[in-house]
Amino acid sequence: MRNIIRTRAKGFTLIELLVAITIAAVLILMIAHISSIAISSHNAIRRDNQVYAEVFSVFSFIEHALRNTYSVGVDSVNNRLTADNRTFYVSGTSFNFDENGTVNTLLDGVNGLNFTFTCDPVGGAWGTCTSASAIFRIDLSGTKDGEAFNISTDITRRNL
Repeated sequence: MRNIIRTRAKGFTLIELLVAITIAAVLILMIAHISSIAISSHNAIRRDNQVYAEVFSVFSFIEHALRNTYSVGVDSVNNRLTADNRTFYVSGTSFNFDENGTVNTLLDGVNGLNFTFTCDPVGGAWGTCTSASAIFRIDLSGTKDGEAFNISTDITRRNL
């Protein structure tokens, strides 16, 4: 009697290879999808940060101009605020300031742009601004690149 020993051939069967390829493909698709979501989130956050950086820069410029101004002019009818030789106002989708006859655009492409200011000249209720006003409440709001913003601050004049 002869013992016949069958030896198994080394390697993988076709089924094992197909299962491994399927698992690898699913993992690769999951990683690609997660990467796509991460990239989209990163781009949205970067865009939002750019909008906020631009808006905060403009707001800082307004604050500086008002804090250090010697004279204030208020045009409530046309919603214009003048600090020394700079007049701040909204024109369409732009927020501008006019300095000695030269128009400078601070923000552009803002939908629903709103610029409001109220004053507290002598500790009374917030109301109409005058050249004697010491404290200003400034509000700037709108939507830029799909990102809504609304910034408000109180500014005290230093040079009265």
